[in-house]
Amino acid sequence: MLHDPYTGRDITFTRGRTTSAKVQIDHVVALLDAYASGARDWPQAKRVAYANSADVLVASDGPANMAKGVGVDFNGTARYRSASNTVAPDIWLPDNTAYQCDYMAHRARIKHDWALSMTAREKQQTVTFLAQCAAE
Repeated sequence: MLHDPYTGRDITFTRGRTTSAKVQIDHVVALLDAYASGARDWPQAKRVAYANSADVLVASDGPANMAKGVGVDFNGTARYRSASNTVAPDIWLPDNTAYQCDYMAHRARIKHDWALSMTAREKQQTVTFLAQCAAE
């Protein structure tokens, strides 16, 4: 049994060819986001360490992970705007609103710990979102 933080649902999982897509291992800061944010300049060994670091990975619902995509809209088109995400529309947030603050804090910590950059919009939206979390 897996409790998926992205959806808030419990997922019964049995390994197999037809069931393995139900649970996926997600990089909280996606590999493409990390690469665009500075990992492109890392030596290969550090990129491998990042990709396999338990601190950046979370087991999640497969479809929720697929909907996330890269997890950040580099073009600033508010791709991830929704009823529950009006403050940070360029950053994907999980449907489970009870986990959104933890997710955003985890994402920011990874960016900090791995010295990954944020666009100005991404940083502003992250700070604004986390300030709202602190006020709740």
